[in-house]
Amino acid sequence: MTAGQPGLEAGPYQGYVYAYPHKTAYRPLVPRPPLRQVWAREPLGSLFLYLHIPFCEMRCGFCNLFTRTGAPEELVAAYLDALERQARAVRDALDGPEFALAAVG
Repeated sequence: MTAGQPGLEAGPYQGYVYAYPHKTAYRPLVPRPPLRQVWAREPLGSLFLYLHIPFCEMRCGFCNLFTRTGAPEELVAAYLDALERQARAVRDALDGPEFALAAVG
């Protein structure tokens, strides 16, 4: 297909499918279960680690993840601090998880 063909006026990625649940699909868990309990029956020998860093110089045409361009340094620092706290909480709750793959995006 070329850019002049019908259906491509908005760009080549207009039909891209978002695979993650929409933010409205989440709800509070009451009572809030401890993370250790949530993971109690899960195999921990070959986990996949994904760290989402939503700060980019430019937004790629195919990306529909939460991303912000030109974020202030304070926001980036606060996000990275929260990411570190969350990583420590997961590590402490899982008792020695093993990661088979890791990605940062």
